[in-house]
Parts: sequence; C-alpha cells; structure tokens
Amino acid sequence: MRFCNIEIGNGTPMAIGLSVTDALGPDMASRRMTEILDRTEGLECFRAICVRDDISDPDIFRQTVEAVRRDWSDGIVLESRNPSSLLMASTVCEDGALLSGCDHQSLIGIGSMTGFPVVLRCDDISTLLDMVQECGTDCVLDPDAKNMKTCLERNTDLHRLSTKVPEADHPIMTRAWSGEYAMAMASVSAMRYGSLMMIDDMDREGCMILDSLSSSFCGHE
Repeated sequence: MRFCNIEIGNGTPMAIGLSVTDALGPDMASRRMTEILDRTEGLECFRAICVRDDISDPDIFRQTVEAVRRDWSDGIVLESRNPSSLLMASTVCEDGALLSGCDHQSLIGIGSMTGFPVVLRCDDISTLLDMVQECGTDCVLDPDAKNMKTCLERNTDLHRLSTKVPEADHPIMTRAWSGEYAMAMASVSAMRYGSLMMIDDMDREGCMILDSLSSSFCGHE
C-alpha cells in the first residue's frame, strides 16, 4: 500500500521513521526536523516522520504538522489519542498521511472521511483482524508489540495468516521508543516481515545500522 508518496509492504524494505512531538511547539519542531534530516541524510529506508500529539491540543498539533511539512516531503504519520487533533491536522496534509493513535472506530471514521489510510492497533490478533473487517480504507496492522519476543511472535503470526486470511494481508507496523532497545525491536521487525517502523529517537550511528539492516530484508508481501 502507499501513503503520501511512499510504498510499504509488497516486498519493499521496511520503511523507518523518527518522531516529532507537538510538545516542542512549531518553532522547536522545525529545529527537530533539522536534526532528523542531518541524522538520516543519504539513508534510503528513513522515509517517514511521525508527528505525535502529546499535549492534546488540536490547534497546536495542526501547527506542528504544518511546520514538519515545510521541511519534509515523504511519508508522514499522524499519531494522536484525540480524534479532533487527527481531523484538524489532516486538513494540512494535502498529499495524504497515515493516521494512528486513537480508538479504531474513530480512526476508521476519519479514514473514511479523508480517504487516508489508518493504523489499527491491538495486542490480540483475532480482535485486530475483526477491526480490519470494519475498515473501509487502506490499513496498516500494529500488533502492539512491547518487547522483542512479542514483536517476533506477532509479526510471524500475521505473516503466516496473510496467506490464508485476507484481513491479515496488510503491512505490519512496529512502534518503539529510543536507544538500544528500540534498535533491537527494529531489527527483529525488519527480519520478521515488518513494513513500517516508528522510533522516537535514534542517533546517526544507529540510523545507519538500521538502514543497512532494513535494506537487506524484504517487508510484508
């Protein structure tokens, strides 16, 4: 599937992205984007940015997304627990975005209104596939892995099911935080059918390692 101008799944290497929080405010978000661009310069798999709504203010979230879009033309993931924030921010993403973070019914509704793809998240595979049945737009599956073991098991389960159950045949997303454990999570996901990896932060050396690893593996087919 595609969101913005990037493709994930379909045998492509796992796309990776770092995060920007709206707690920085629009001005500091621009500085954060400069850092991200420096750290990921020349790396082919870093093709997305996640903008997080950490203060639940729809207007500040929208302004932060606008600031990010001025510096970034590839994939963008909007993450918020507040449906109003997602809906408002989506209005400034003319070329699309991947929506995530709030309850699946709200996401499906906003996805239907905007035509944007959504991230469906649940730690129970059966319930996750039930969500897919309700979804009328393109979707990405987030099995809500909190550690390397569950990442390995759930990505593998979804991949096996994808050959038999149409609802499982969607790109797999993994979410991690920062530092060495985030790198470990990303490595497991890349080697086990992950299509999209969102990380809060990573230094240049870590980004280079993950880019090389992701390029060596094909994502969810």
